[in-house]
Amino acid sequence: MARLPILFFLIAASLAGPVLADGIPSPTRVIIPAPGQSAPLTITNTGAQPSRFTLTPLQWQQGEDGVPQLLATDEIALSEETLSINAGASATVQVRSREGLPQGEHAYRISIRPSDDVPDASQGTKILRVIDLPVFVGAPLHPADLHLDGVQFHAGMLSALLVNHGGGFVRPQRVEVIGFDAAGNEVIRQSWEGWYILGSGRRRYELSITPDQCAAVARFNLSVTMSDGAEKAAATPWTTDVCMHLATSKP
Repeated sequence: MARLPILFFLIAASLAGPVLADGIPSPTRVIIPAPGQSAPLTITNTGAQPSRFTLTPLQWQQGEDGVPQLLATDEIALSEETLSINAGASATVQVRSREGLPQGEHAYRISIRPSDDVPDASQGTKILRVIDLPVFVGAPLHPADLHLDGVQFHAGMLSALLVNHGGGFVRPQRVEVIGFDAAGNEVIRQSWEGWYILGSGRRRYELSITPDQCAAVARFNLSVTMSDGAEKAAATPWTTDVCMHLATSKP
């Protein structure tokens, strides 16, 4: 099954028997073509009981480490922010963008959180799954343009850097680095599941590598598989001078 472009957070509440309170959104990414317009969002309760869901709009910024920075915003709004949905049923809201936003693409999230109260709280633990749904408003001034800046020595670590020189988001599906020695033998391979890189954004992936592995590498190959299956690749010739300065590698 293809990975949904949304984030999930599991929360266990000491309440009733093992019930999964799940609000599944459709679509899994909301696109609003221009400020002042709206788009529908449908939430389906796939749990076994009626549930109430709270929807919260948030502005989305993101650093090089990929950690989202979510801020309160009034630039997008929902026709309803609280939904009571029976088991197996669905409800639809409108996601509307405020008029007058600057030109370009704007990134947001909608946090979809089920209520932690249930009718019968006598049976065990209820599992809550909070979903963060991407929302994009407006057309980018420049199309997405992902550059692979190769493997670098940065802040005592080796890292692979991807830079989006365009104004629209990109979503790599998989990022992989392979290090080869002078004879072409593989020394190290590391891969990461991809995620969004916002317009004009950067994403740095740190390598877990020992000084001995670093010293053996003559070339790093960095490859990226995009969500549409397209691939990009870049080779980085490597000198071992920096290897003695490696900090303790992160997992």
